[in-house]
Amino acid sequence: MANYYPITGIPVPVRQDPPPRREVASWAVSSEPVDQIQVSLFIRAVRKLQEKNPIQDKLSFYQIAGIHGLPKVEWDGAGGGYYCPHNTFTFPTWHRPYMLLYEQCLYNVMKNDIIPTIPGSDSVKEAWKQAAEMWRLPYWDWAIPQVDYGAGKEKLGVPKLVDDSEVWILKLGEKEKEPVPNPLYKFTNKLNGEEVNAGDKKKMGEFALDNMRSCSTYDAGRNTERRSCLLCRSRKVKCDRQQPCGGCIRAASTCIYPSGTGRAPKRPQQSANNSVVLTRLDRLESIIRQLESQQTQQEQPLDPSAAALPPQGDQRNGRLAIDSTSSVYVSNVLWASLGDEIEELRDMLHVSPSNNDDDEEGDWQEETYEKEEPVGTVGLNAAIMGFRSLAHSLRDYHPSISQSVALFEIFQTNVAPLVKIFHMPTLTKLFWDAVASLDALDCNMEALLFAIYYAAIISTTDQNQCPLGLPRHQALHTYRFAVEQAFARADLLNTQNMILLQAAALFLCALRNEDDSRTVWSLTALIVHIAQAMGLHRDGAAFGLRPLETELRRRLWWFIVGLDQRSSEYHGYEPIVSESSFDTRLPLNINDSDLTADLVEPPTERDGATEMTLSLIGWESIPIVRKVSFIPPHRRQARTTSSGSVTELSLPEREALAEQLQSRLETRYLAYCIPDDPFLFVSATVARLIIARVWLMVHYPRKQVDSSKEASAAPLQANLRDKIFLLALEILELSCSALCNPNIAHWAWRSDTYSQWHAVALVLSEICTRPPCRDCDRAWAAVEILYDRWRMKEHARKGTLWKPIGRLMAKARYVREMQSVDRDCSTAGSSSVMEASPDLPQVAHHSNVTTTLDPLADIFSLAPFMEMNPSLDDLFLVGDDFVQVDMRSGF
Repeated sequence: MANYYPITGIPVPVRQDPPPRREVASWAVSSEPVDQIQVSLFIRAVRKLQEKNPIQDKLSFYQIAGIHGLPKVEWDGAGGGYYCPHNTFTFPTWHRPYMLLYEQCLYNVMKNDIIPTIPGSDSVKEAWKQAAEMWRLPYWDWAIPQVDYGAGKEKLGVPKLVDDSEVWILKLGEKEKEPVPNPLYKFTNKLNGEEVNAGDKKKMGEFALDNMRSCSTYDAGRNTERRSCLLCRSRKVKCDRQQPCGGCIRAASTCIYPSGTGRAPKRPQQSANNSVVLTRLDRLESIIRQLESQQTQQEQPLDPSAAALPPQGDQRNGRLAIDSTSSVYVSNVLWASLGDEIEELRDMLHVSPSNNDDDEEGDWQEETYEKEEPVGTVGLNAAIMGFRSLAHSLRDYHPSISQSVALFEIFQTNVAPLVKIFHMPTLTKLFWDAVASLDALDCNMEALLFAIYYAAIISTTDQNQCPLGLPRHQALHTYRFAVEQAFARADLLNTQNMILLQAAALFLCALRNEDDSRTVWSLTALIVHIAQAMGLHRDGAAFGLRPLETELRRRLWWFIVGLDQRSSEYHGYEPIVSESSFDTRLPLNINDSDLTADLVEPPTERDGATEMTLSLIGWESIPIVRKVSFIPPHRRQARTTSSGSVTELSLPEREALAEQLQSRLETRYLAYCIPDDPFLFVSATVARLIIARVWLMVHYPRKQVDSSKEASAAPLQANLRDKIFLLALEILELSCSALCNPNIAHWAWRSDTYSQWHAVALVLSEICTRPPCRDCDRAWAAVEILYDRWRMKEHARKGTLWKPIGRLMAKARYVREMQSVDRDCSTAGSSSVMEASPDLPQVAHHSNVTTTLDPLADIFSLAPFMEMNPSLDDLFLVGDDFVQVDMRSGF
């Protein structure tokens, strides 16, 4: 046993970590003195290892190399040889000790054979010795482009340290360099004195360096013929593709070739079977005839939560092409069939979908335009996102590692529970991989990183300064700019990437907290269309997608539907997404831990509270809220009677829908919401808020456009008026709870985006007409809390509804003051008459309020009037004038 050589690797002192391995390309050209010493030691050690006796010394390069491949010799009595080629089952057990042995032998050569020969002082030898102690065999990252200094370009391939026949390294013990033969490029076989280059295909076979180069290109499936050089392309002349080419020699110019692969090879001239081609053409003509005769049919609305899915692969679902991060959807079944037929013809005729032009003379034209962006794409992205320079790098906007960690922790705590569009285990891995390699960051992932940082900063408060060491407003400005520019660089307008769409949805959700302008509303329309182009409006189960992919698509689609609902409501317009335009089911009521990438069957839904509870509460309410909400008359939810006339949903039908929603939320979610759990407390608050809003919309009288003035002026019954007032009061108190509870303060940023304008207007109107009571005091306290909170936000004060609400607020405050004065005077035994404020319309004294004075009955949806009224200063007027409020769903 003593004759066997122990493989230990380079020894590491006790209680010390081993030095890290370096990437060979950057290490070989480093200007650091230690790195240059290590490169010199490494090259010299490889040379000495190659010079050892190949037969007598089992630690020679010849015998060690035989462990992995050629020359296939036995090593250390193990029998056989050629132990760990890549395509054998013995590779894992042999390859790691093989590399440790190679590294160990090189280190021993450095320490025992090279360093003792260094001339000069002991301090110089000690410096080289320490460099050897810190050396480890470098690694090759084949995905990093290598710099070709001669051609002035980058390319994928083997490192330059291996590719050159001669290499410059430090002289022993000196700072000057000298050229030496590169032992990594050429090996001399001591048995016969024959030189073997790494690129010698005849002697090295499949291990030849030229083969390695051809397999290390951006597109291994295409030929790697050189493209025309830059000079020939600019002159539009034929290039002979030599190095240098004839044109550059005649012009006495440096010959530089562009990066990338050459043209596709010519298609083989194979004759297709005429009868088969004719059959295909007949089928195509049949499809075209179906297109011409296609009739538009009215689809019935679908219930996304209960719709039965058709069999997998049913062509009625359209066609979905999907990979790991992108997807493209074609909705029309006939166009999908047409695409299938064309693909079949291409396969039969050996036509490449990306290259169907083999005109040799047109080579320069193809090369000139093949890498260009579509006309206008860059400009449109720049115009929408306000981009300054597409060449400007965003690298400097990335925070440090410690700041990234802090921001991601804030995101996980403050944002992720409320914005359930991610699978957090997957996102966490993507995040750490991204921040660890910022220089090689994909543009889509970069946009998601900045969106995460921006959302995390949004969720902080002024009191809790963000971890960037900047004031909150400055950090918001910086990272809003960064995320918008990242979207432009990633080409958001034309994306098919799931990660980029998630980033856009997250950004718009956070942006509402800072900017209530039409920006969010306009960009929401953009991401709706992107989602439809990616097929998110079609349920993934119908296309046989894995459960994880299906659930992520469902979550993102319903989140976008919610964004559309909310932004449309705020600006007084109809949502873009109609109920009949999608069949995507609601996500499952599960936790992220229930989903893994290798699942082939969907997990069983949980009974009770999960991480999805809050999101599902909001998403389940959307279809019913739309049916009972007040919308313009020409777009109202309607049904056709037996006589053919169109009528609205009746009051009993609206009440039945509200009861259905309330029962669903109470049974499925509220029954499991524990008040002691902050997340479940928020979920319960939101559920009760939605229920109250739906009942308010059911009971509030909808003014008919064709009704007479007498009918529309009919007063509300007292019990209905009280019910509406109490519902509005409940909405305000629930909103205050969501905003002001210290246990859920880190989630208040989301509640801030749901301003209960309509409930405030209703309550203020009632305060102006009701006698003093406890409920009025409660309502006034809630209104003051919400109004003061809105007043602290600059964007809220710029909103179109701020001035009308302010008028109502001032009116109600005046009425309450007069009521207080009247009450004090009555207590003192004197009488008083409420005097009119010179700045406000006169309001009747509470003792003289009649049933005909009904400002509440004239509160209408803001939607029909938004476009006709550029100024809303006079919308909220108390008394005989009307107050307009949007009554549609919010949370």
